[in-house]
Amino acid sequence: MKNAALMHLVFPFPEFRPHQRYMIEMVYKGVSSGRTLLLEVPTGIGKTLGVAYTALMAMPRNKIDRLFMLTARTTGRQLILDSLAKLKPASDSDERITLCVRASGKRESL
Repeated sequence: MKNAALMHLVFPFPEFRPHQRYMIEMVYKGVSSGRTLLLEVPTGIGKTLGVAYTALMAMPRNKIDRLFMLTARTTGRQLILDSLAKLKPASDSDERITLCVRASGKRESL
């Protein structure tokens, strides 16, 4: 069920920002090939949402069952959570995604 929901995620905006689509393609290729990817992109391109969306969609196709998004600061953590909250399966899907967040050794459900 989780895999079906992940495969039908819808990008939450009608259009990609400039250069965001290229970044998303690079992330998908990196996840699919199992290679390490280092991105250097300017502020405001939509890195957090673009990487999260792409990685989550690629997970079932590549038999990946966990995604780690690390941040050094609490503000970065909230940015990730806000971005993940925007992602939803396609409107015609009955599937739902449950996310678990681990912070400071405590486990929280969203």
